[in-house]
Amino acid sequence: MEVRRARSGEILAGLTPVSHYFGSVPAEDTVQRFARVLPPERMHVAEEDGKIVGGASAFEFQFTVPGAIVPAAGVTIVGVLPTHRRRGILTQLMRAQLDDIRERGEPVACLWASEETIYGRYGYGMSALCGDIEILRVYGGFRRPPEHGGVFRLLSHEEALEVIPPVWARVAAETPGMFARPREWWQARALHDSEGRRDGAGEMMRVVLERDGEALAYALYRVKMDFESGSSTGEVRVLEALGVSPEATAGIWRYLLDVDWLDRHPSTPVRRHLERFELDGRRVYLLNRGSLVNLAAGLGIGAPQLFDPFAAIMLLGLDAILSGQTADLPNGVQRYPRPLEARVARALATGSV
Repeated sequence: MEVRRARSGEILAGLTPVSHYFGSVPAEDTVQRFARVLPPERMHVAEEDGKIVGGASAFEFQFTVPGAIVPAAGVTIVGVLPTHRRRGILTQLMRAQLDDIRERGEPVACLWASEETIYGRYGYGMSALCGDIEILRVYGGFRRPPEHGGVFRLLSHEEALEVIPPVWARVAAETPGMFARPREWWQARALHDSEGRRDGAGEMMRVVLERDGEALAYALYRVKMDFESGSSTGEVRVLEALGVSPEATAGIWRYLLDVDWLDRHPSTPVRRHLERFELDGRRVYLLNRGSLVNLAAGLGIGAPQLFDPFAAIMLLGLDAILSGQTADLPNGVQRYPRPLEARVARALATGSV
């Protein structure tokens, strides 16, 4: 087993061990995009009998830390084929990579862990948390409208390459954990929009917030349109949204939350024949099949399944009282009339309740 730097033309072979876990061999387009931002000398490979069975790479970053911008290694594409696990190959790759990073004078190595339990043994520790946020439009109101004083403009790909990077650069320079993006990174990664990256949504949209010709914020997003019962239930998938100030950031998010036709109104089943919708900050209950519903009733034993029979029993009993059928009964608690019980039972048996 030999661990070494990759040679020219070995990018595909170095990507293949990790791509195995994605279920496919890297496409030519993917290889070319990586080659634009990842020179082979920053990729280490593990070779056995002429075949590359593992790899570990590192992008070259300019990384913001508190009070400075320093060179850093953006560790990526780390993996070993499942046929060669438990043989110490990953440890050899990581050792070679960290030694190389040190020799290059890069004081920081950072990565986004797909499996976070692996990297603590190599000296990595958690530095930031990330999570996905899903916001229903009905809950997207602000306490007060953002006062950014600007206007929004949709950008073509070519315009985005010129307009958006300066906004990122301003934010990255003062935000620890962000890194500078050269033009090649924008072209090959951040603004790349192949069909395989859309996950069922539309093409990438690019919008900028400008004031007096100065770009203050931008967003990259995709629209996934859908319809349910004739109403639009689409969503905006935000890839990036940055602003150079709190006001600009609020402005770009206000834009994203206000995109028309993209307002999901998911229903919540409350009980049989009853659904709750959240619309315009209000709860609306939809009653179907003519059921009578006590909205204050709990969901105790039998409530969802037997609510309609209960309603039938109550209504038939009330009808019997009002029509005089119970006039000869003495005061007090009385057994429910058997003929009415039989009528409800027959209705349940035939499914007509």
